[in-house]
Amino acid sequence: MLKPFVAVALLLGLASPALAKCQAGKIETDINAVRIGDEISVERALGRLDTLPIGASEKDPSESDMPTLVLFNKDKSEVAILTKHPGDTPGSFMEIEVRPAADSRLVGKTLQAEHLATERGIRLGVPVAFVMERLGDCFTKTSSKGKTTLEYALDDADHAYLKRVNMPSYYGRYTFRGGKLVGFAIGSEMP
Repeated sequence: MLKPFVAVALLLGLASPALAKCQAGKIETDINAVRIGDEISVERALGRLDTLPIGASEKDPSESDMPTLVLFNKDKSEVAILTKHPGDTPGSFMEIEVRPAADSRLVGKTLQAEHLATERGIRLGVPVAFVMERLGDCFTKTSSKGKTTLEYALDDADHAYLKRVNMPSYYGRYTFRGGKLVGFAIGSEMP
């Protein structure tokens, strides 16, 4: 009777490292046709770089080496903050954060789009199931103060995205309240 139990315990023990190394299979890499780390897509979607309101970091205005580009949806109810890393080409933004546009002090470009959405249609207000259907179940879940966050991670050096942007990792963080998406951030943090 103990042999099947021991076999299952061994299999579970051997499987744990594989489970701990869960890699996101599908990732989001753009917002309204602006791709992470792709200056050409920025100009194609938004116009010439020298006409865009690229400014100091939203988190720290004195941090001029991490400039941001602010994008609003048509009715200015949603905002996307695109952040450039030091040393990147002028229009290459490596991180994108989307959230409700509650801060009237932000200055940016208004797009003629109902919502700020990713290439798979993920946007504010969609349910948890919608995100999971598009990105899979390889995530880490945390909960705090009525919010739940699903974090997708990728550090497979052979992945096409990581090769394209020449970065060691990718993250996708999706925060929900009441089962609806209230904010998300995607990209590659500065190593």
